[in-house]
Amino acid sequence: MKATYFDDKQKLGLPKFLEQGPNAHVKAQMLAIFMVAAHKGFWQTDPATLRRMGGELARLVGRNGLPGSGHTAPNHPMWAWLAPQLDAADAQALNTRLERARGEDASPQASSASQPRPQPLNQARTRTAPTHTPQAAPANAPPPPRYSTLTRRPPATQPAALPSAPPETLTSLALLCLLLGLGWSRRPLPSTSPRKFTDE
Repeated sequence: MKATYFDDKQKLGLPKFLEQGPNAHVKAQMLAIFMVAAHKGFWQTDPATLRRMGGELARLVGRNGLPGSGHTAPNHPMWAWLAPQLDAADAQALNTRLERARGEDASPQASSASQPRPQPLNQARTRTAPTHTPQAAPANAPPPPRYSTLTRRPPATQPAALPSAPPETLTSLALLCLLLGLGWSRRPLPSTSPRKFTDE
């Protein structure tokens, strides 16, 4: 990975390509992954390579900001491990950018002289909140309009029940159906022998 993307072993011009426009964030992210791997001991390399690649990462972050991933979070422990291995100028640019990303004030005197400090959110809200008191409505005022009303539906009417037949009638009908079924099943079946056709 290092030989292809950063040393340009294949002569594809990838280091220059990765510095153009939004590709710089991709390059910073890739360098950050290298530095995290070295910090955790997954990648063994010499101090000169760490200083060169870490310095390039610090310059990219100082110029373009953090690329915005877990490996480049402003509180990641990799930054504290990397800073002593960088040149003083790269370490200072990186530290300034990380302090801004963490919301810390890198230079209190310069920032207080150049722009006022933002007020806390709760104080700004109490200052800008309207100070009006609700007035009581007059006694003869009509009620406020209602935008939705609930109406009660009349209960659904039940269909009229059919007159019930006495049990004797139902028993008689069931017995009649049974007898008709038995009689129907005992009828003679039609003949299944083939018909003989004659020439007439």
